Amino acid sequence: GTSEANVLVLGGGVVGEQAAMMAHGLHANVTVMDVNVSRLSQIATMHHGGILTRYSTALDLSEQIEQADVVVGSVRESKAAAAFEALRCGGALPPDQAAAFLPDRSDTARVYRMVRAGGLPADDLQPLFAAVGAANTGKTLASLTALAQLGLVENQDGRWVPAQVTAKRNLDDAPVLKKLHAMAAQG
Repeated sequence: GTSEANVLVLGGGVVGEQAAMMAHGLHANVTVMDVNVSRLSQIATMHHGGILTRYSTALDLSEQIEQADVVVGSVRESKAAAAFEALRCGGALPPDQAAAFLPDRSDTARVYRMVRAGGLPADDLQPLFAAVGAANTGKTLASLTALAQLGLVENQDGRWVPAQVTAKRNLDDAPVLKKLHAMAAQG
């Protein structure tokens, strides 16, 4: 016989869970990846460990994709969020999309103010996207990533919170913004 297939399901919503259940029913080794920890916990509990769950990070996602025989995409996030995740994993963006993702200082200041006002859940950024509008998803993710790269915010106990800062930081020094500027300039 053949060995069991390794199926990776990206996204733990209704569609992702149904795909995982179907693959599990066909005796595949199934892993569901998502950024919503509570949803991953629900899936793991409901399926008694028969479906593995993993929190989605850029590094782990790349490793899991390489090990999978089949990848099922069921992520609810916008195309912008998916494109930004690909960028974080080392991919490139077309110049026009890179330019659209470049935040101005007011975009980044808005994200920082939201963090300062009470932190943001690190495992589910949907409230942030709802507050800034879906059209600003790329700029918002670039802003949050830049703030983290510069040590202005940090993930503490599953929430983005302001970091202790002892010196002024130049936003233009954030690697993600340098990368976006370089890609945008190729257009």
